Amino acid sequence: MPTENNGTFTVLADDGTEELINILFSYVNEERGKTYYFLYRSEAPEDVIVMSSVDDENLEPVDDDELEEAEEVFNAYMDDPKIAEARK
Repeated sequence: MPTENNGTFTVLADDGTEELINILFSYVNEERGKTYYFLYRSEAPEDVIVMSSVDDENLEPVDDDELEEAEEVFNAYMDDPKIAEARK
């Protein structure tokens, strides 16, 4: 079970080791009752993955419909000039 702490999740891997995953940003889809997290590892910040959660503790993979929506949200995030300025 991942635990959230200051913009990161600590994830327990299958081998029992803990890994720190960074949260780029998240958003809530109230219709689905889920929060979607855009995550990346420090050593590969260009590789962003999206996971969902209904309880903000257990991360789950997204289905194709959710992924399509998440890609639209991510593209809007990346195209926002205020966010682009903040990333500099």
